[in-house]
Amino acid sequence: MSPTATFTSSMTATASLTASHTPIPPAATFTNTPVSVGSGDLTIYYLAGVTSDTTNSPHPQIEVTNSGTGPVSLNNVEVRYWFNCDCTTQTVQSWVDWAGLLPAGTSVTDDVLSTVQSTTLGGQTNYISYKFTGNLVLQPGQSIEIQGRFNKSDYSNMVQDNDWSFTPYTSFTEWTKITGYLNGTLVWGEEPTAVTAPLNLVNVVSFPNPTTTGSASLYYQLASSDSSGAGGSAAAVEPNGQIHLKIFTTGMRLVWSQTLMGETPVSAGGHTIAWDGKDSYGNSLANGLYYFQVVMQTKGQSTSKTSPLLILK
Repeated sequence: MSPTATFTSSMTATASLTASHTPIPPAATFTNTPVSVGSGDLTIYYLAGVTSDTTNSPHPQIEVTNSGTGPVSLNNVEVRYWFNCDCTTQTVQSWVDWAGLLPAGTSVTDDVLSTVQSTTLGGQTNYISYKFTGNLVLQPGQSIEIQGRFNKSDYSNMVQDNDWSFTPYTSFTEWTKITGYLNGTLVWGEEPTAVTAPLNLVNVVSFPNPTTTGSASLYYQLASSDSSGAGGSAAAVEPNGQIHLKIFTTGMRLVWSQTLMGETPVSAGGHTIAWDGKDSYGNSLANGLYYFQVVMQTKGQSTSKTSPLLILK
């Protein structure tokens, strides 16, 4: 029998404002060699300025290259970075720290407009829209680089691994999960899509709750997509899936995590993991309210469920 519990909780977000950010213009040499695929085409490259799973300020850095055979007016271009806000009541703010034309590195920061837009596409909640002013033109092979960032209004942490456009690239790499539009028409990338997996994450709970010893059993339940019963089909397995177990403070600061891979942890049924009540550095957690989260990653999609965890020693 699956354990059940009833919780009442309230979350108080804690701001952890990043003190400063100094943009670094790129070196003048531009080494990407896009393939020409027709007049007016775009290719988008990406690196993650912050590669950690949780951060109070994701830093997408984007290069848009004219990979066609004719000039492109940036006034007709839009670029979208898709993400999940992980918000409760907060809003999201976006910024452009620096933008420049490559390979020369000429600054055009004031000609890049970034706004946060709402969406439900593919299970995402928002996207950053980058648009351009100033009648800038990209000649064939020329690029514009955008060093951006965004954050919740209280600077509490965001989780990046459930964002469609995020991947922890540390150098500019061609990336199709950031989309590009020319005169409103999609010309580069893949918009978010909801991929149906054989398994669904249907229940997450920790017990005993509250825990008076500090340690607890962390439980999650997977069921096959065609079954809503406990456990689903015993044959349902996601052999290439991953299960990420995480414990956060109420300010969404990650204090403990574990990743499970292989057929056993990503198979239909209930799974229980013993947790010793310590953070990732071996320190016992203090009394208080925490959040236990399970993220299931499969087929390029992430689904998550969260449950309160109360420590009262």
